[in-house]
Amino acid sequence: MNGERLIYIDFMQCVRALFKKWSTLLAMAGVGMLLVGAVTFLLADQEDTYQATSSVYCVGDGNFSETAENVQMMNIYVDIIRSSRVAERANSILGNAYPEAESILSMITVDCGEENSSVYSIPVNSNSIVIKLIAESVNEQEAIDVANAMAEAFVMEMSMILSSGDIQLLDDARTATVVYEAEKQNVIYMIIGALVGFFLAAVWIVMKEIFSVNLNTVNDGTLFGKLDVIGVIPEFTQR
Repeated sequence: MNGERLIYIDFMQCVRALFKKWSTLLAMAGVGMLLVGAVTFLLADQEDTYQATSSVYCVGDGNFSETAENVQMMNIYVDIIRSSRVAERANSILGNAYPEAESILSMITVDCGEENSSVYSIPVNSNSIVIKLIAESVNEQEAIDVANAMAEAFVMEMSMILSSGDIQLLDDARTATVVYEAEKQNVIYMIIGALVGFFLAAVWIVMKEIFSVNLNTVNDGTLFGKLDVIGVIPEFTQR
């Protein structure tokens, strides 16, 4: 006779096992929350991040009305904005608040519109360009000041290069928006950790119940009909 035990999944038995082990489920959820919370505290940013945006208006002289020439001009403008010379001028405007001007460049993102494979999309016959300078910092006022200083420095630099007023300040940054909320993100991570811990505990309990060698039902005792029942021990209650 083959005495191998058949694996029979009793859904209700698994559910009862989960309810019976509710304390284990909660404990594992708490462990998952604490572990993820500790990792988040050590590795994730614990400060909110702000973004402020200023913009400059680049007016063409009618000599670059074709799309390809517009793209070329825009790339030139972007390279100048990201240059150390503009960053140093912006740092000077800010009262030399930074030991190295490159620190300002690391905070700046240039937005020239739609971008596809490093080629900017500009309408044909357009002879003007709007460039946005986005400054990101953990300090709200710093983001505003850097965005405005970079825009002002770029206008001054281009005015010296072109000897004209074709580059003008369009909008200065007055407020900054929160783009990363540290506390909210930490809570989300901890909830995910709790759910993962709860799920792993539930899987462990269910698998343990499925592969248990305990005899919980008559089917377990008879190997699902392979053995004959020769007797039943009645329930005994000691008085």
